[in-house]
Amino acid sequence: MSILISGAPFKVHVVDISALFIAFVIPGLIASTKKAKRPIYIWLVGSIIGLLFWDVFSAYVIVKREIFMGWYFVYPIGVTMLVLLQLLVKYINSKIPYNKPLQGTC
Repeated sequence: MSILISGAPFKVHVVDISALFIAFVIPGLIASTKKAKRPIYIWLVGSIIGLLFWDVFSAYVIVKREIFMGWYFVYPIGVTMLVLLQLLVKYINSKIPYNKPLQGTC
């Protein structure tokens, strides 16, 4: 719904959604593997890469935006919020009951 309300061009939403996928979904999947000893580092690196992606490509699709515009505000708050979101998802996942019959025989 926010995409329809915002009035921004579709390419801006593509950049935002792609950056969120890179900064949140991919690190979350990598950190959920059993081999990941310290997921916080994976989340930090993923969020920085996702924010860099967003910064570069949003400067490309938004005419008045420049690369590293407001970096001192965007990066610290962005990384903090993405890591807190990962922690929240991990906490919520720990509270949801696990349904063993749905688990495959791997």
